Amino acid sequence: MLIDKHLEHGIVVLKPEDRLDIIGYLDLEETLADLVLHGLVRVVIDLSLVTFVSSTSLAVILRFTRETEMAGGRLVVASVCDAFRRILAASGVDAAAIPCFDDCELAVDALKNHRRTDSRNAASV
Repeated sequence: MLIDKHLEHGIVVLKPEDRLDIIGYLDLEETLADLVLHGLVRVVIDLSLVTFVSSTSLAVILRFTRETEMAGGRLVVASVCDAFRRILAASGVDAAAIPCFDDCELAVDALKNHRRTDSRNAASV
């Protein structure tokens, strides 16, 4: 799965394409783990190009929402697609557990004022 990754105002924006399925979730998980490992914990996942989200992918997003918060950051989802809404509703996960924004610009703006609370240095993407 292709996941575009770039920095905007010190915030990592991930833009996966197509399906977050049994293969796609592994790429997303690996990418998020690498970001957290390197102290990049202000993250937007832009779902504007995603057509399918598996329950396993939702679990990965939930896990890294918690991990980034524990590291003093925040993970949010932008451009929430119908597939994400469906799996969120079907799973019974509280919608407040994953901060969601209508578009990537709003998500980045929300994270601009969120500063890390720990002392680790962030590496580049």
